[in-house]
Amino acid sequence: MTSEKAFEQKKDLLMNQIIESGYFKAEDGRHLYELNLSELEQTHHDLQNQKIREV
Repeated sequence: MTSEKAFEQKKDLLMNQIIESGYFKAEDGRHLYELNLSELEQTHHDLQNQKIREV
């Protein structure tokens, strides 16, 4: 597997997990596909922390 393909698979995985959490856009209104990998990772991390606080 090429690193580019692995990169895209990681982005797809994060986007799917974010969508499953009920979010379809970033806080600034951009669509998830417009975010770079680090922005997706941060969004995913923030959502996980939010879930933990709600418990």
